[in-house]
Amino acid sequence: MRVVWGGKVVFYIGVVTMALAMTRWGLARADVPGLVDLQGTLTDGAGLPVTGPATITFALYTAAAGGTPVWQETQTLAVNAGIYSTAIGSVTPFPENLWESASLWLGIRQDGAAELPQRVRIVAVPYALRARTAESVVGGGGVPPAGAMAFSERANDPVLTAAGFSRLYTARPDAWTRMSTAGVPQARKDFTVAWAGGRMVVWGGLVSDVFSNTGERYDPTTDTWAPVSAVGAPAPRTGHTAVSTGTHMIVWGGRGPSGMDTGGMYDPATDRWMPVSMVNAPEPRSRHTAVWAGGRMLVWGGVPAGGWATNTGGCYDPTTATWTTMSTEGAPSARFDHKAVSTGDRMIVWGSSDSSNDGGLYDPAADKWAPTSAANAPGPRTGYTVVWAGNRMIAWGGQVDAVGLTNSGYLYDPIGDAWTPMSAANAPAPRTGHVAIWTGTRMIVWGGGYNGTGGLYDPVADMWTRMSSAGCSDVRPGLAAVWTGSCMAVWSGLYPDYDGVAGGLYDPSVDRPLFIYGRR
Repeated sequence: MRVVWGGKVVFYIGVVTMALAMTRWGLARADVPGLVDLQGTLTDGAGLPVTGPATITFALYTAAAGGTPVWQETQTLAVNAGIYSTAIGSVTPFPENLWESASLWLGIRQDGAAELPQRVRIVAVPYALRARTAESVVGGGGVPPAGAMAFSERANDPVLTAAGFSRLYTARPDAWTRMSTAGVPQARKDFTVAWAGGRMVVWGGLVSDVFSNTGERYDPTTDTWAPVSAVGAPAPRTGHTAVSTGTHMIVWGGRGPSGMDTGGMYDPATDRWMPVSMVNAPEPRSRHTAVWAGGRMLVWGGVPAGGWATNTGGCYDPTTATWTTMSTEGAPSARFDHKAVSTGDRMIVWGSSDSSNDGGLYDPAADKWAPTSAANAPGPRTGYTVVWAGNRMIAWGGQVDAVGLTNSGYLYDPIGDAWTPMSAANAPAPRTGHVAIWTGTRMIVWGGGYNGTGGLYDPVADMWTRMSSAGCSDVRPGLAAVWTGSCMAVWSGLYPDYDGVAGGLYDPSVDRPLFIYGRR
């Protein structure tokens, strides 16, 4: 569920711990943590993402306005580029009978300020907390009757077995939902996507091998596409970058008939473009990287017009519409087709098209570079992905020279300047051309060529979980994906010579088996 208060705070509500028991005679409590997961964004008065600590008080009421909280707790959260994740109930446990209330509303206060004006009603999924686990089937009084059924997330539930139940079959809810094809973007390649203002924005690239400056924006709450205005849009291009400020998308660079040092900032809510200043902008280039860090867009590397590669860059502040030149002292060597992630306030650059396995950490506040350690670093590779996982960068997959496709990966800790190999147990098959996104707790890897499989990786447990492919969007090359706050939105079928286009939404919160037990 997504809730927006005046464009200030966006919350995504779901269940972290859900185990379900259904009986015909009663429910009893089990010792399972009752947590409700919240993910969201925080923006300042200018609509730009906040980075840093934020103290937030969460409260539950039995009324939409007024009244006294029936539960509340205060947490200090780390916010990176406007994004945070938490689990309420982790500081102050929920009362045992809380979820028996007919209606509950969630209220929010940030940094001691007044409560945000609109509370949100808690519906549906969090009430699964009341059901608890299948252990409840023996605690409702009496012996479960013959023909009773129970549901558990345990493949071999000892309590159900002891109560005379046997496992009948396994169900797996559909985790994929097809996107509407009404108003879908034209098939294209070498385009960009960004999640901004609650919409996935597809823009630019090659449409029938012609440079384009067209696009569409997808709203997952209404399953609708709407065109991106061409009024004031940057010139047609490919090889450009697009970053999200949280509320806006900034497009920069790329190539059309020639290299470009121009760009534009797009507001999906108003469907309007604003130009990006060219004063002191980096030299024209394509195949570079750009990330949003420290309230600025950081552009680095790439192929300059008429050149081979560069290790120059620039920092763009949209609030002042100004560029500052990025230092090259201590910067990685010139490269293109490398990868970069934002830590929230810094940028990590790693790898390249020439199979380098070195990189650098850039601090825009100090305008300083520091090298990434070479000790235990992944082998040189191309076609890999990187994501920022809250406190570490994850590099995974791709093609390794003299080895071929790989499903190996590594985690990089910028504070300790150290690499750690990832477990390969249950990892997806080796691949390249895949997508990878961070959910706030896990990395999702999916696709690659015509591969319709994937996996979810938990860096805390160093563990992979299989990902359902049932009902997924058509498996095609040229994938692009964003995290919406509750789902991975994938758009594919993007090659101009491929008939049709397709997209889908994947919800990892429901992608888990449910074991059905019966008592004879």
